[in-house]
Amino acid sequence: MPSKQKTPRAKIHEITADNDIRYRGPITYQHFQILGWLCIVVSQIALLLRIGSKLDASIAESFGSIEPLLKSISNMSLPLLLFANFAQILDSSDGYKNQLIKNACASLGVFVSSLFFFYRYIVGALAAVSTDPAEAGPVLEALLQTLSPTGFISFNLFIDLFLCTLVMFFLNYQPQRFFRGKLVHVFRLFTLLPIGYEIACMVLKVLSARGVVRLPLWTFPLLTVKPPMTFLLFIILAFFVKVRELRFRRHGKTHAEYQEFLKTNKNSWNFSVFLAIMIVVVSVLDFAVMTGYSVFGAVERMSLTEVYHNAEALPTPDGEKMPEGSPPLEVRTSEQLTLSARDAEAEKYRLFLSELAEDESAKELLALLEEMSGEQFNLPSAEPTPEPLTEEERAQREREHLKKALETALTKEMITANALGFGGSISMLLLAPLVLLFSYTKAPRSEKVGLFIPAVGVVLIVFLYLEGARLMLWNLPIPKMNMSELSENILLLQLFLR
Repeated sequence: MPSKQKTPRAKIHEITADNDIRYRGPITYQHFQILGWLCIVVSQIALLLRIGSKLDASIAESFGSIEPLLKSISNMSLPLLLFANFAQILDSSDGYKNQLIKNACASLGVFVSSLFFFYRYIVGALAAVSTDPAEAGPVLEALLQTLSPTGFISFNLFIDLFLCTLVMFFLNYQPQRFFRGKLVHVFRLFTLLPIGYEIACMVLKVLSARGVVRLPLWTFPLLTVKPPMTFLLFIILAFFVKVRELRFRRHGKTHAEYQEFLKTNKNSWNFSVFLAIMIVVVSVLDFAVMTGYSVFGAVERMSLTEVYHNAEALPTPDGEKMPEGSPPLEVRTSEQLTLSARDAEAEKYRLFLSELAEDESAKELLALLEEMSGEQFNLPSAEPTPEPLTEEERAQREREHLKKALETALTKEMITANALGFGGSISMLLLAPLVLLFSYTKAPRSEKVGLFIPAVGVVLIVFLYLEGARLMLWNLPIPKMNMSELSENILLLQLFLR
């Protein structure tokens, strides 16, 4: 049987509109925008449920099981908006300009409006009911940092969109007037600016989570929201587009021809496949980094404890040796150290009582006080000193201290890892099958719909907070008012004002 000769696959520089594939995914960037804003709304639902559970335990019991699901859905908001942003850049010749202006204005708008709301209304309300209005601002900052275990709250998604657009712009845009020729390499180096901003935010988040610095309130809307692995995914996509252009132009093609190639269904399908694969890789890598960072940090915290654990005796601050079988110094938490101090005071008190019970002058003074007051005083007896622990009990107590210290260290490192954003990209795995149905070349039915998507999202969020405030009033532990008496008082006030 003669074998069929396979048709050679066309190279990327050979793809044109004439030999383009027919497949085009049904999902457009507008669908990603709608899904992204719905995920933002879900994140606000999760926040309101978290606040409500602190006021009413029944809410925590009813909705505690779905909280992880809501958190996973909310974590997908930024990737969806980033993919939509990326698609608009690839499918439009002026996509950079539109996206930069739109995201810059939105970032500035969120920054100004949030500061206006916090300082004018929240701080103003606290100052109105405070004896010292100057303390209202620090009190609000301390309250927000107390509510967040990391010491900060990041919520301005448009900062992330603006930084990602800048990376794409500096890496792939062809300057028309300035930075021509060899100076284009200087223009490419500007890519380090948004990357440096991202790294600076990561450093500040870690220092805040570790309690080294205290971030002021005005920095909150300037912090990035996206996990670092999501930012890494976007950089990989930007380099994918750049490397693909270098491969395309290696065969004598021009930049204008490459822009036409970007609009083909073939490149759109290749991009979707590459994006799906990288989502899986980045999600797995994010989980590995989060786990490794937490475990390594916990082991590093416990390394000094292990040295003390293997030592026969430890020096105390007074230069004396710790008694044999005492728990290691690093293992002791603040609560255990407080208990140790109380035990020392109790031992001093027991010694004092034992000496007082044997003092004759103290007995005469006690008898005189009883005669003068007419009451009888009983001198408490000193408690016996506890028996020394056996070797097995000492080993068991030491193991318990080590276990508790390891759990505490691991929890602290997990908080730091979450402050960095590690682990926040794992939920992107759910998007991998979805992006295979995505095509950035497919135009939406109406471009005007994209203008109303953010507005509808904001209206839904405002409605959620109004409903949350209404339901919160029913569950607050405050005394109820008699509406009949209130109406009578209002009538009396009207008569008085006349």
